[in-house]
Amino acid sequence: MDNLDYIKKECLKKGADDVVVEENSTNENLIKFVNNKIVNIQKIDSIDIGVFISTKKKIVMASIKDPKKEVIDKTINDIFSFSKFIESNNEYFGIASGPFKFKRIKDLYDKKIQNLNELGIKMVKDAIDNSKIKGIERSSGVMEWDTTKRRIVTSGNVDHNFLSTSIYFSIRSFADKLASGAQTCCSNVLKKLDYLETSKKAAEIAVLAKNPKRINQGRYDILLGYLPAANLLNHFVSNASAFEVKRGNSFFKGKIGKNVASQKLTISDEGNLANGYSSTEFDDEGMPTRKNIIVKKGILKTYLHNTNTAHLFKTKSTANAGLVSPKISNIVIESGNIKDQLSKIDNGLYVTNNWYTRFQNYLTGEFSTVPRDGIFLIKNGEIAGSIKEIRISDNLLRIMKNVVWLGKERKQVYSWEVETPTLTPEFFVKDVNITQSFR
Repeated sequence: MDNLDYIKKECLKKGADDVVVEENSTNENLIKFVNNKIVNIQKIDSIDIGVFISTKKKIVMASIKDPKKEVIDKTINDIFSFSKFIESNNEYFGIASGPFKFKRIKDLYDKKIQNLNELGIKMVKDAIDNSKIKGIERSSGVMEWDTTKRRIVTSGNVDHNFLSTSIYFSIRSFADKLASGAQTCCSNVLKKLDYLETSKKAAEIAVLAKNPKRINQGRYDILLGYLPAANLLNHFVSNASAFEVKRGNSFFKGKIGKNVASQKLTISDEGNLANGYSSTEFDDEGMPTRKNIIVKKGILKTYLHNTNTAHLFKTKSTANAGLVSPKISNIVIESGNIKDQLSKIDNGLYVTNNWYTRFQNYLTGEFSTVPRDGIFLIKNGEIAGSIKEIRISDNLLRIMKNVVWLGKERKQVYSWEVETPTLTPEFFVKDVNITQSFR
């Protein structure tokens, strides 16, 4: 009997009503480069066994990093000791009940990534060299890749496992102290990682960002590049969690069937997306993942559910568990039909990156975010100058309703500011409020 079966058996023997045991065995690799030089290489192997139990609606979760029998036995004993001091959760209604049929997800695993090794160093050096276009002083960033074996065993008659790989590249290039460009790319298969194009694009943005000027505060039409588009979509879609809706912390509350965005926007969560950076064959309850259309042509169609929130909302799980609250896997935006985005803009701004997105009111959607790296004034379809020190201060619902067109090409975005991988085009938003970020 292996560790997961043993943990499930022992927990049920001690009186658990529901048990979920999940093991993630991961080989992680990282290469960091600063000012065109590799400065750090790391390789980390880790095992994490997550244990979830409910007994008389009392819920306890634990994590085991050292899978020795004595550690496992102590953790199980601690779980049931702690449960004596926990109050019952009357809004707990169990976990998903199988058995289920699982389908393999396309482009979830690539043995070339698993065996990348020294090739990863060459890729980073090639990306650095590729960023050395005229006018670039230096570039910094990171390349990360990993291989993960994941297995889940539950008291709901689920026992399934799969193998996945992923690789991520991020670069920021500087033409001078005030002129920078940043881009990222990610994939589960090596052949779809556009790291050279990514490094080139970051450098081109940095060169164009030289000599930035201030602009007046006011309302501007804005083309949101891939990074800021994905960042704002992360915050927008997070409101679809039924847990956030129930606790009154979502501007989607009471809006099923109502208009929440432009008719141009159709937004899905796809846990089984081919080459999706967060794709997984099962959610945290062991239910097979799937595509859920959240917004269709601007209309809110569903919240995202686990078993418990589905029971409370009198519906079915969307396979988005989160054992405590539903969670998003991969955000997917249907593409538009605009090929050359800048040529379609007579007068507006182009924002290539942003950070520090903060909400003044989660329930109504008032927020601000700070554009960074290349920010450009667009006149008659061409870049007419570089801009600095602005802040977007607006309402996220209003911005999403003011999307007037979307680009044709989509990119999968993941970064520190985009925690949920997002497959999105660039899109153009009318009448966005701009203030100055510094004085």
